[in-house]
Amino acid sequence: MGRATVAIFGILLLVAGVACSSREADYGEKAEQASSELPDPVSVAIAITGEIESNPERAEEILEEHGMTEEAFDELMYRIAADPALREAYNAARGGSE
Repeated sequence: MGRATVAIFGILLLVAGVACSSREADYGEKAEQASSELPDPVSVAIAITGEIESNPERAEEILEEHGMTEEAFDELMYRIAADPALREAYNAARGGSE
């Protein structure tokens, strides 16, 4: 479990680091708008990330409940981080900006 938690939070930090920006925006409106238009990989990542943040000690179980391995989740997060549209949707849904 420790390895999974570290890997997941490492990916989250990667996405958050990529998302840092000096632009100011109304994140509440942007997140609300994006949540209704989330691409499927983003909605999956948001669901898993939220559950893991709420219960980090259950990280492996949460991944299993979503039919994912640690490696599959890592790949999903890297895919989101590498794609500007997915990254923007993910960050908007999480309340940040690119």
